Amino acid sequence: AVTTVQQSDIDNTATTLVAATTPNPQQIFQKHMLTNEQLINSAQCKPHIASNHAAGEPATSVTVTVTFTCTGEVYDQRGALALAQKLLINQARGDFGPHYTHQSSLVATVTCAVLTDARQGTITLTADTRGTWVAQLDDTHLQALAVSIAGKTRQEAQAILSASRDVARADIQISGSNGEILPKDVH
Repeated sequence: AVTTVQQSDIDNTATTLVAATTPNPQQIFQKHMLTNEQLINSAQCKPHIASNHAAGEPATSVTVTVTFTCTGEVYDQRGALALAQKLLINQARGDFGPHYTHQSSLVATVTCAVLTDARQGTITLTADTRGTWVAQLDDTHLQALAVSIAGKTRQEAQAILSASRDVARADIQISGSNGEILPKDVH
């Protein structure tokens, strides 16, 4: 009688080995990542099964070997956050103008990291970046605002100030006169 290797012998042994030895891709990558790198959720380990005899070959024993290939993408988290902060500062300069400076520190958090092109190694990051900007208006600018609203009705002055990108909110209280028209004297 000749003993032959059955496909089920290879498959059953491989299934047992895969179940017992599949590595955790997060742990594998943590050993190789730099402190500033962050792993995105696409890391995975795939088994490769080999045997020293194929199904149908005569043999009294068969050795099944399972190896794993782990793949994943990492990104430079510190670099991404620094870039997000720089982009926010540049946007604020364009949106607010030269009278504004940011106060306190900027806060940036990566909210989503997605592998968008595996072949190119492209990751799309979404970051929430926040900061506070304060206007530092000089006397010339304040004088120009005063001139623009002098002699206007309260409603007109409110509209002019609201349209200025240097004024977030204005509350105008007028005393004297009829309470609705600002004085023509800018002082």
